[in-house]
Order: sequence, then structure tokens, then C-alpha cells
Amino acid sequence: PDFFLTESKIYIEYLALDKEGNTTPFIPNAKYKNDLRWKRETHSKNRTTLLELYCWQTQRGTLEKDLKDNLNSRKVTFRKLTPDAIILHLKNAGIINPFAKLCSTFISLFKSNNLNWDLLKQRARKAPRNQDRGRFLAFLEAFELIYGQYQSLLDANNQVDFDDMIGAATKHVGSRQYQQRYQHILVDEFQDISRGRTKLIKAIK
Repeated sequence: PDFFLTESKIYIEYLALDKEGNTTPFIPNAKYKNDLRWKRETHSKNRTTLLELYCWQTQRGTLEKDLKDNLNSRKVTFRKLTPDAIILHLKNAGIINPFAKLCSTFISLFKSNNLNWDLLKQRARKAPRNQDRGRFLAFLEAFELIYGQYQSLLDANNQVDFDDMIGAATKHVGSRQYQQRYQHILVDEFQDISRGRTKLIKAIK
């Protein structure tokens, strides 16, 4: 299952189904429904409690409330964790590493491509599917907080990261304070160059 509550013995499945009971186009509808039928039959046979949640609840914005109402009706005790405890749980489960890598990559792309929040949110709102729009905007909302704390930590320690160095170098060269002494510039792996480093090369030229 997606989740199992060890104390109350409740199994929770988050299902990629719309209100009509259909999957998104990239998920085989027949196989998905067959797997779900097997899960329901297994729980019925073993007399275990299955709580189903659906992606349409996320799209409608009621997922957390629906989950809380369902758990309250089953007398589940809620215990709020501290942020440190949540991070520890994520680390122990091996979940935080992929997300940390995602944020690290996104920070580098955000800086090297000179992006801003308004532009990214505009792009997210233009996503072809409602589900993607919601996911993109949710990620940006979380990432904006993470990015702000990351930058505050750098500023507090008088530090810069690699992309900051590229940006500062471009600004310095562009201000004519640096007089380049080179006749040729060789760029390794040019096909993968970032926008930020492209601007640095153009400034030097």
C-alpha cells in the first residue's frame, strides 16, 4: 500500500483516478483497475481496513480535509510532529535524498538561467493538464521557501555557490573592469552549456 498506519491498522491507497473512475492517459486503465480490484478483494478477504483517496481530491483541493475526516471517523489519534522529527523520518525512509537532489538541481537551473518566480508560475499555469499545473505550482510554492532559506544561509555566512560565482564573474567582465588577454576560447562540452555560462563567454568575447 501507499501508507500503513501501524497503530490503527489502516491501509491507505492514493489512487490515480478521476471522478468518473478513469486513469490519466499515461496509465493503462484496464490494468490499473484490475490491480485495484485485486487490492479490494484482498482487503475484503482478510477483513483489513482500506481507505481510498483519489487524485481528483487533490485537484479539487480537499485531499487533506477528506483524509482527516476519514481518519477522525475511525477514531485515529493525531500527533503533530516537529519539523526536526519529520526530517529525521524522511531521512530514515530514504525519501529526503531524491528530493534534496531535485532541489539542488533546480537551484542551479534557476540561477544559471536567470529565472524568476513570476516567469516560472506563468509557465506552470500553461501546462496542458490540470494535474500537472497543480503539481508544478505546488512544487514552486515549496521550492520558493527552500530557495529563500538557502540564500539566507549563504548570505549569513558570506558565501556564494558556483552559479553565484558565474553570475558575479559575468557582471564583473560586463562592467569593463576586466580586460581579457585571450585570443581564443575553448569551451568543453559546449552542447550542454548553461545560459549563465553562455553569457559569461559572450561577455569575455
